[in-house]
Amino acid sequence: MRDVNNGWMIRYIHANVASFFFIFVYAHVSRGLYYSSYKNPRVLLWSIGVIIFILMMAIAFLGYIRSLKWFKYEKTTTKNTISFNNISSNRFYNSLNNYNKNNCNNDRSVSKIVEDFLKDKNLKPVFIYEDLKNQEVKDKIKNNIKDLSGVYLILNKTTLDYYIGSASTDKFYTRFYRHLINLTGSKIVKLAVKKYGIDNFAFLVLELFPEKVNVENNKKLLDLEDFYLKSLLPNYNILTEAGSSFGYKHTEISRIKMRAYYSDERREAIGNLNKGKAFNEETIKKMSKSALSRVKPSFSEKALSNMRKNSKSIILYNINNNTVYGEFNSITEAAARINCNEKTIRRSLQTDKKILLRRWRISNQSRPYSTSSSLKHYSLTDFDPKFITGFSDGEACFHIGFSKNEKYSTNWSIWLVFKIGLHLKDQVILENIKSFFNVGNIHKGKNSVSYMVTSISDLEVIINHFDKYPLITQKFSDFILFKQAFELLKNKEHLTIEGVHKLVNIRASMNRNIPDNFKDSFTSIAPEPRVEVLPPIFIAKEWVAGFTTAEGCFLIKLWNSKAYKAGVGIRLAFTITQHVRDIELLRCLITGLGCGRIVSRPNVSTVELEVTKLSDLTEIIIPLFSKYSLQGNKVNDFNDFKKVAIIMENKSHLTSEGIEEIKLIKSGMNKGRG
Repeated sequence: MRDVNNGWMIRYIHANVASFFFIFVYAHVSRGLYYSSYKNPRVLLWSIGVIIFILMMAIAFLGYIRSLKWFKYEKTTTKNTISFNNISSNRFYNSLNNYNKNNCNNDRSVSKIVEDFLKDKNLKPVFIYEDLKNQEVKDKIKNNIKDLSGVYLILNKTTLDYYIGSASTDKFYTRFYRHLINLTGSKIVKLAVKKYGIDNFAFLVLELFPEKVNVENNKKLLDLEDFYLKSLLPNYNILTEAGSSFGYKHTEISRIKMRAYYSDERREAIGNLNKGKAFNEETIKKMSKSALSRVKPSFSEKALSNMRKNSKSIILYNINNNTVYGEFNSITEAAARINCNEKTIRRSLQTDKKILLRRWRISNQSRPYSTSSSLKHYSLTDFDPKFITGFSDGEACFHIGFSKNEKYSTNWSIWLVFKIGLHLKDQVILENIKSFFNVGNIHKGKNSVSYMVTSISDLEVIINHFDKYPLITQKFSDFILFKQAFELLKNKEHLTIEGVHKLVNIRASMNRNIPDNFKDSFTSIAPEPRVEVLPPIFIAKEWVAGFTTAEGCFLIKLWNSKAYKAGVGIRLAFTITQHVRDIELLRCLITGLGCGRIVSRPNVSTVELEVTKLSDLTEIIIPLFSKYSLQGNKVNDFNDFKKVAIIMENKSHLTSEGIEEIKLIKSGMNKGRG
């Protein structure tokens, strides 16, 4: 691609045309399969087509291997005959089978040290020069390799360290002189020559380049040098890639000069260039358009997988209660979720306190569990712990009970209850929750069923779960208060008057507050402060499935209207209803789902997340709950909802038959289901 003019264009045209050619071939084959062209009386024709198809693929792939790029060619230079073979063949790093003694620095044979070095490295250089201090040797170097180009090696015969470089046409002697005589080339070679003396060095020409080096073929020479660098790994070379400065380190003096040039005053001056500057309306529009049209870099799945393997997870803890606020696979993901710069997170990680934006404590140590979503599909007997938390956010209740009892020294009996109450038809959900926790009991009523955990040892299991997989609604505040009460009962403090007063203060801050007739027994009640629940950054898909099982609703709305062909209008809606205090949570859900809106009504303390757009329902909501399954009776409503969505996608709802089918499905949903 880089070896010819406009090679990039030729490459991409070739790749795209070839790809589209095969696309058309596959389309043609698919057409033949669809119309059964492989059956009688076209069996022979189909067989010939298959043979042509196989030969075409064979030509396409074998043509690459046998292309002109791999042909052997020979070129004769003024000094030697050089043949370039396929790199994969058995070569000795250069094109000559052996070196001529006439190419040495004198009539004597090569020194034992150099000969052993060449044998060890399997090298057969074109020219070898030793005794570099001798003027005759210098003249030979100047005359013998004049007008030539290629790759050279400078060998320290004392330490057997070496340097590899390339020289363009008529530059061999310049390279030799700079590195070993004038000492203005490699700094490492310069220090070595000063320490060991030039007599202990040899100059070798490893391979000659068969063309006169110019702008077009210079890349070939760099590739040749790069081949030797990668093969021999010279320890005198700072840079490991030919033609690239990657890996170079500046000296301390250079770094001091750069710091002085880019001083704090200069930084501040640059930062103030546009501060307070007013832009006209046209400039602002151009800047906005440029920012909105910015294309995000896209990566392949393999690249993303490698990045995830090499990245550390980021965990954010709330400062006020040390609970987990969110866990992310990388700094980039965390920065995107909390809307801050990656540098801000990196700086926080480098500090001792690791405080981020005065709201979180940040850590890059992984936990034994993860809050990130997985591709797990639930079964009725295998709940995900985040599903349990989501369901509890919707249906669970934390309760502190009080009753008069003279058997106790405080005259009060106190107990704690964790409870989930459902309709009798959803008993299977509670049975599976009981199996998940392996504690508690199920109590049945006439039309209801409840799961309750009351003993201290069993409640410890519940509390440990919500410590690991925290609630994210305002119910989290009730859990924190409930946990404080649990610690008091666990430590037997409820058997003292002071402990009872603490529990009363905790109860006064919880969901149901203190009954009026109960206040007469406790005149001075100071409600315990509630923990502020901040909107979550990350919401796991399993949590959404659990919360929707508890609070979600799938609705089919029908109304008579002459505007429709069938005389009936129809609209699908997915809703989640919550108290107005959790409106921020619903906004986070909308952001996470990428669809929906908030619906609030006057004089009502509840708000709704509502998704009504058919494309959002079919492309986001339905695929989400098809992968992360709902539980209980809500699954049946979802399946019926999905049937109606399919009918609407097929435009069958515009016919009277389709409307009748939808009415029949609607009659058996939600409250109409037995």
